[in-house]
Amino acid sequence: MPKLKYKTYPNDFMNGANQYRANMIADETISLDQLFEMMRANNPALTTAEMHTFFVDFKQAVMRALLDGKRINTDLMSFKLSLRGNFDGPDDYYDSKRHELVILIRPDSDFQDLFRLQATLEKQRTNLRQPEITGYINMRKGASNDLLSPSHTARLEGNNLAFDEDDPRQGVFLLPANGNVTGVEVRAEEISLVIPSKIIFRVPDDLLPGPYRIEVRAVFGKEDLRSGILNQTLTVE
Repeated sequence: MPKLKYKTYPNDFMNGANQYRANMIADETISLDQLFEMMRANNPALTTAEMHTFFVDFKQAVMRALLDGKRINTDLMSFKLSLRGNFDGPDDYYDSKRHELVILIRPDSDFQDLFRLQATLEKQRTNLRQPEITGYINMRKGASNDLLSPSHTARLEGNNLAFDEDDPRQGVFLLPANGNVTGVEVRAEEISLVIPSKIIFRVPDDLLPGPYRIEVRAVFGKEDLRSGILNQTLTVE
């Protein structure tokens, strides 16, 4: 029996420095037809067409019962209706603009217990979500991608790059590198695009000559400031 894989991550919404949450990892998403093929392996006499017909009839029967206001319990799952949203006092009525009618589906408790008894878990290595810069492009016409060009735009590409431009702790930072005598990091203040996969920024006008590294800092969760750095040294000539 294959093991069920999971990873643990810091729980940024819990008080306490050592609180973690788990995410289950699905190796594959299977379709209804694939599920039917699994069923045929145990009962070859059933055809796919017959199973499709049964499934359509079952779904329609569940719909009719719910529309009749019934609750449904099976040895696999239960169905019931729920009305979400607040009502303005005892005389208020359902309003589709303020309220939502939803179907709640829950696994049967015995089925869930049986599943737990048969399941085997395996913890996977966790990769902490943080900014990852995979590429840098100098957008000044004809300029090398090894250079930072003051007063011109540049593009960063990668993953998890989005940040809050109004938070001075977050953003694109140019860090002195390899003995750069300026010794002062500079934050890029003019950002024309920031999305998880791309940032376009204007290189500061007064950036002094020398080598630099680019770092992106962003907050994840409530207050977890994380950073990613470009694996390339750039030069202001």
